[in-house]
Amino acid sequence: MADYWEYRYHDKADSLDVLYELKDKIADEKSIATVADEMGVDIQDTTVVPCPDPKYTGTYTQGMANAGQALLDTYSNWERAVRWVYSTDQEAVPSAGTYREVDLGLEAYQPNIYYIFDEENSKMVEDPETGEETYVYAYKLDNSENYNPSQAYYKKINNNYEPIKLCADSSLVYQTNTYYILTTLGDYVLDPDTAFNPDYTYYFLDADEANSGAALLPEPVVYNGKTYTYDTKEYRNAKFTNDLTKHFNLEYLVTYFIMTEVFECYDSRGKNAMFASWGPQEQGGDYI
Repeated sequence: MADYWEYRYHDKADSLDVLYELKDKIADEKSIATVADEMGVDIQDTTVVPCPDPKYTGTYTQGMANAGQALLDTYSNWERAVRWVYSTDQEAVPSAGTYREVDLGLEAYQPNIYYIFDEENSKMVEDPETGEETYVYAYKLDNSENYNPSQAYYKKINNNYEPIKLCADSSLVYQTNTYYILTTLGDYVLDPDTAFNPDYTYYFLDADEANSGAALLPEPVVYNGKTYTYDTKEYRNAKFTNDLTKHFNLEYLVTYFIMTEVFECYDSRGKNAMFASWGPQEQGGDYI
């Protein structure tokens, strides 16, 4: 894959030109000097050494070995990229448990606290100055003993009645980094939002990692306050979500994805893709 990397902006681009055309340039003095200056690599060493490719029938020198190692070192970011991407593949590992839909809310229902629509006292009211009629909604305090999931509730705030999504008890009050949502691809992902969304359907994971068949991680990993102990779909999703910007420029990545979607360039996400790295996305980081 390294042969297909875009390297024209690489700070060692001149040396890479030599290494890619080593057969023609291995004896060229200017090329030898370029690689030595830019990479500190000696490609003119004519000492014969064992060739790692048993099918190669020519003379394999230490200079050629040095050149090959230089390419590997230069593109070691690609190897890290492949390892990281594959380490986030959710299809390769089991889920941590089973999911069940939960009826969450911002607050737990209590009698005589919240209001409901009062249809009987809602009516059209005429403006005495303009004669225009406006429908005025009326609300009444709900004194029911139990929460009704089909009922629309309102909370009185500064003489205004604001809609609020309630739940049956305090155990169902929304918390961040706790519940999952279902994507259009059919995957359950930890809710990325930090606020409750009444339009979402939420799911709770009844986890049983020890019996899921997932491998134990070398050590526990914490993302957003949630600890992952096993290599599960949920762990890999959290890893991808939280570590993506350490490895890739998110704006470039999303722009590229949108372009390939709009123009239906799906091959450009695979065999026709050309990857490039300009170093770590975080200072001091060992990232792709």
